[in-house]
Amino acid sequence: MYATIAYGQKEAANWYFGKKAGVSFTEPGPQALLNGRLDTNEGCATISNNKGELLFYTDGITVWNRNHNVMLNGQSLLGDPSSSQSAIIVPKPKSNSIYYIFTVAATAGNDGLRYSEVDMNLDNGKGAITNVKNVLLTTPSTEKITAVQHANGLDFWVIAHAWNNANFLSYRITESGVSTSPVISSVGSIHNGDAGNSIGYMKASPNGKKVALAKWNIDSVVEIFDFDANTGILTKPITIDNVFGKEQKTGAYGIEFSPNSKVLYVSDVNLNNSSSKLYQFDLSNSDKQSILDSSTIIYSGSDILSAIQLAIDRKLYISNTVSSYLDVIEYPNTIGFACNYNNQGLSLNRRITIFGLPPFIQSFFVAKIEANNVCLGNVNSFKIDTDEPIDEINWDFGDGVTSNVQSPEHVYEFSGVYTVNATIISMANTYNLTTQVEIFDNPKIEMQTEYFICDAQPIKLSLNTTHDAYLWSTGETKSEITIDTPGSYKITVFDSYSGSSVFCESSLDIRVIESGMPKSIQIDTVDWTRNNNSIIIQAEGIGQYEYSLDNENYQSSNRFDNLSSGDYIIYIRDSNGCGVLEEEVYLLDYPKFFTPNGDGVHDLWNIRFAETEPSISIQIFDRYGKLLKAFDQNSTGWDGTFNGAIMPTDGYWFVVNRPSKNKIYKGHFTLKR
Repeated sequence: MYATIAYGQKEAANWYFGKKAGVSFTEPGPQALLNGRLDTNEGCATISNNKGELLFYTDGITVWNRNHNVMLNGQSLLGDPSSSQSAIIVPKPKSNSIYYIFTVAATAGNDGLRYSEVDMNLDNGKGAITNVKNVLLTTPSTEKITAVQHANGLDFWVIAHAWNNANFLSYRITESGVSTSPVISSVGSIHNGDAGNSIGYMKASPNGKKVALAKWNIDSVVEIFDFDANTGILTKPITIDNVFGKEQKTGAYGIEFSPNSKVLYVSDVNLNNSSSKLYQFDLSNSDKQSILDSSTIIYSGSDILSAIQLAIDRKLYISNTVSSYLDVIEYPNTIGFACNYNNQGLSLNRRITIFGLPPFIQSFFVAKIEANNVCLGNVNSFKIDTDEPIDEINWDFGDGVTSNVQSPEHVYEFSGVYTVNATIISMANTYNLTTQVEIFDNPKIEMQTEYFICDAQPIKLSLNTTHDAYLWSTGETKSEITIDTPGSYKITVFDSYSGSSVFCESSLDIRVIESGMPKSIQIDTVDWTRNNNSIIIQAEGIGQYEYSLDNENYQSSNRFDNLSSGDYIIYIRDSNGCGVLEEEVYLLDYPKFFTPNGDGVHDLWNIRFAETEPSISIQIFDRYGKLLKAFDQNSTGWDGTFNGAIMPTDGYWFVVNRPSKNKIYKGHFTLKR
């Protein structure tokens, strides 16, 4: 299975013609181009890539690259700027770099029909003419040339007309190159006589089923033929005569089909009195009389309307000779004046058009893919804008997903630029189309989704990135708002993408919760041991609390176990960030012995940290239950005496009344002498 290359209308997105005039169709609404170097009365040709990026252009003699510099080896081609269709450019099938420039001489000159090869890989991607240059195909030839896609959807036909006979020459361009043995169709009138009779345009219909040509000068006629895009053969000639000028320097010159291939437009140029007419013919009924009966003169006046060219916006543009305007036919598929002819409808910004406009492969205009750039996650709808019946269609969305639905929908998983291909089978013909869609990232909202109002104090909800527009559920349209009420809030952020007509949005739901510091705290202790004590904290409030003994390591449990006796600071913080409280706590203990011998070490016995309890009372008894000493938190303790008498080494007991805890503690210690 070979890989096909799909061609879309964007290859015809840039035109250069006349005296450094140009038009770009890359954006909605054609725009004048002022950077062209081409200066020609008639013949010219332009080609872009399928993204609509200019590749090169020519007057049939000189070739300019995308930077508007003369292409390497791009001079001395044997076309002629005074040839109606001095050149046409055709890509080599299954190649992304090779193009052929076909040139025709003026007034049936001896240089005839030739071709030269361009390799876009040369000169750092700017392209160059290779040594395949000015290869002769036939001579003499009229000034007429057109191109259309082969029925297989891959190859192309370049069609010319010989001089001094009735021969059409159809040259097939394949992946192997240009076939120098044409398919010859000897049909219609003989093209001969005055050299001016070689002047005039030839076009294939976009669907590749018709070919029409204009014979200017003496006894001017238009000829219409059936064309077989599979064999390259022309048949069934119809001659439209006795309509156009019969004198020298008068007659049918420009010619073009409508996008639906059913309407033909012809410019009738009279250089003797500097006037012209624009004719419309309905080809729906393929007999001469019906076509003649359908004739409508769309324009008649002193403007010289010359070349007519179909554009990628599916309108027709007409060279308003020696002016800085192109005329426009807005609805060329429509019969009669409803086609909406617009005289001087497109300004060239003071650049001058003469007679010619660049011809293209007519198949570029048979159909186009309609799709929009969208935001990531949105559905992209695809359809084909064509007047041809679609018997079968195969889509490739450029991300590995395919479809055979005529108007599919597709959601891309990642942002980026995707090349979309569609292969259409319509009766005996295959058309390959391509377009590009860009999937934009939705704006990123860099915010947390949960906030806390601490003790009813107002807080700010704010974005830390800049976007085009904002909308809060409160109705405010700025990046930051102040609130003091808990609840649910929503922020929607919008981003516009310049030139793409896409406006993306993202939304984020934000929950604001009421929180705060404890309204009351109760601290309980389990102490009276050396290293197996506990602290238990009861904090009441609307917050969620965490606890620590060092203000660094916090825990959700409100209990600390296996603690040594001593003094502590309890830290209580709201886990929602509302603040930190501190409380001092003391774990009581008592000495298991003391030695009141006056050496300054363990001379007194007391309850450790008793000074922290303002209502504590302590009593000491001997083994017989005799009260020896009673004191409170302000006492330094017992010195081992009773009424001045030194008590002996022995065991003693104590009772501690601790009203703050509503508890009484009893214990035993030893006095040593």
